[in-house]
Amino acid sequence: MKINQLLRKTIIAPIGLLLFPLYTFSQLTKQQVRNLTAFSKVYGYVQYFHPSDESKLGAWDNIAINGSQFVLNAKNDAELIDQLNSIFQPIAPSAEVYPSGKKVAFNLKKITPANLNGYREISWQHLGFNLFSGFMDRPYYSIKLNRVSPFEQRNDIQTPLIGHIEVSKYQGMTYEYSVEARKTDQTFKQKASFNFSDASNQSNRTKTPVNEDQNQRYHFKGKIGDSTRMISFNLKTNLGIPIALDQSSFKIIDGKNTYPIPVQRSDLNVVEAKKHIQQVVLELRTDTDLPLYEQHLNIGDYIDKELVTGIRFLMPMVLYGNDTATYPVANHLKQTERIPNLVTKNHFSKSGSEFREVRLADVIILWNILKHSFPYWQDVKVAPEKILEEALQAVSKPQSTAAFLQTIKRMSAPYQDAHMFNYIKDWKEEIYSAPISLIKIKDQIMVKDLLSNDLGNLILPGDVILELDKIPVRKKVDSLMNFFSGSTQSRTIYALPGLVQGKQGDSIRIKIERNQEIKDIVLPANLPPQAFTPGNSGYIQRNNGWINPDTYYFDPGRNGVDSNNIKILKTAKSIIFDFRGYVKDQSISTDLIEAIIKDTLVANRIFTPKILYPDYQNISYQENVETYIPNRANSITGKLVFLTDESAISAAESLLGLVKDFNLGTIMGSPTAGTNGDINIAVLPGNLVFYYSGNLVKNSDGSKHHLKGVIPDIYSTQSRESITKREDLMLLKAVEFLKKESEFLKK
Repeated sequence: MKINQLLRKTIIAPIGLLLFPLYTFSQLTKQQVRNLTAFSKVYGYVQYFHPSDESKLGAWDNIAINGSQFVLNAKNDAELIDQLNSIFQPIAPSAEVYPSGKKVAFNLKKITPANLNGYREISWQHLGFNLFSGFMDRPYYSIKLNRVSPFEQRNDIQTPLIGHIEVSKYQGMTYEYSVEARKTDQTFKQKASFNFSDASNQSNRTKTPVNEDQNQRYHFKGKIGDSTRMISFNLKTNLGIPIALDQSSFKIIDGKNTYPIPVQRSDLNVVEAKKHIQQVVLELRTDTDLPLYEQHLNIGDYIDKELVTGIRFLMPMVLYGNDTATYPVANHLKQTERIPNLVTKNHFSKSGSEFREVRLADVIILWNILKHSFPYWQDVKVAPEKILEEALQAVSKPQSTAAFLQTIKRMSAPYQDAHMFNYIKDWKEEIYSAPISLIKIKDQIMVKDLLSNDLGNLILPGDVILELDKIPVRKKVDSLMNFFSGSTQSRTIYALPGLVQGKQGDSIRIKIERNQEIKDIVLPANLPPQAFTPGNSGYIQRNNGWINPDTYYFDPGRNGVDSNNIKILKTAKSIIFDFRGYVKDQSISTDLIEAIIKDTLVANRIFTPKILYPDYQNISYQENVETYIPNRANSITGKLVFLTDESAISAAESLLGLVKDFNLGTIMGSPTAGTNGDINIAVLPGNLVFYYSGNLVKNSDGSKHHLKGVIPDIYSTQSRESITKREDLMLLKAVEFLKKESEFLKK
């Protein structure tokens, strides 16, 4: 998945909580772990599944920071229950934390207004989790049914209504645009409105309800700007609204005279348009968010969960709400009197992780995101509560920013998701590496390449690493792998660079074996490290080109499938595509697949979870169907071989999976990383950025892809001999395979 980093504006809202005492930074007691576990669970249940209007997006970071500190001082269960209700009842007035011995039954009457006129059922629908990270558009959405989100709806489009019209001679005059609207689906009952806005006059904004029963023409007036040369009318709407617009008309009004203007598109000079085009937007919106899917909860649905032994939590998941509030409404005055406001520190800066309360909050927030939306729980072998407790204990102690990031990495490891990685925005750790790269062949770690010309014969490709700083290399690899999430094969390649890393100027002491001779050497840590190294890097990496008159080599890790490359690929009798590593062009799956298929290809392998219930229970999925249509103009007909290994991940696996599932070529190498699908991104207090897989991805036949990866048709890896000779054994075997195939076809 291609990752473009955009800035996120963190919303900070005050939350009233008791001032908490200062704690010594020591290991949490059993009671404190119990307190934080109960708090963490209620936090997730209320944030993601309680539909009250009191639950505001901008408040949740502060609730995690301050609430976690508030409950730390509870000395027993009675105090803990009282504190949890104090924190969450202002947000979820219909929810209750109570002792298990107390008989508490769900009472529908308590959440039902005396008069239901004007009330509708409010509940959450999640398609994945929308984490509002601000990085980029993610295909994940979270809405409350019968409510309006402050964020744009899914499937938004903006399209021209009548294009650009020349209006230079009408500057300063009034215009009228009109359009006819008709409903194309009579079963659609949601109310909709036109929101009219003119960029040249910000005060010219009107809202016009759409007639639900019949076709109608709608009229919108504005003024041509004094410097306007062209005017354009655009429609912004949601693809799910079944209303069609046609019969557009445009006219100029000058006093009592009107002048109809043809609505055909005019030529547009883009440079001139920036200064002299008047943008008018007609936005078609429903009065509430459109449902994400048909399934939904019903009034009377609730959860009754055990938080910790002896304490339970009861919460309705559907509430009644009218135009102004959900029912029941919290008594804010009473809660404010009981819980004074807490002034926060600089918790949301890049140095926020210096504060213990921020580290605890980040663990709590992250744990809940994964607990309720992570799609591969069947592969998690550690209980969620154990993951939470270990992480809470770790971050409760004083930690540097670097150590905190390592704690989050260790917390991620049990989830076995190679898309999980994290960093602090605007913070960089000064790590350096010895000038060598490593490779694992069978059970040995050896030098793959030299990254400096100053090493002489001190160390050479093919040298086997035995020890690092007197620690057996396998023990050190196993230790480093605990800080990475994903399959065994992907964690290994992530861990290898860490074997020879340290602070700038550190001496890396290495014991090696070469020609049955054991040597101790010392290398300096003097190069910025490469955290991820593709299998075709270093001396193995080569430019696109002809290997022989019939066979062309193409590296999609550094090259897109553009028109110039397609021209060459079309002429080749055989092509070796090198998918060892990531791909440069995210559209390669579409461009290349459509160039090599003969018939339309339909794949059904990516699924987005429909989340209605907490704890990733009762999950169904939205199927994301992929359709590929042959591109006859770019048709590639040569024999195809695809090289790959564990460094191929995500977008590379998308293409290789189709090649494998639909027999589009021969795959040679070793299994890929086994992590695919769109990532989701969270930005947490202290500017901690966290990525994880938001989709469930299978092979096209429904079999398991996650962790297994794309299995090659022909297994092939480097050998110690090929590394020593600085040869690309996998490429040589691919050339040999194609030669034999060609000779066989000639017989």
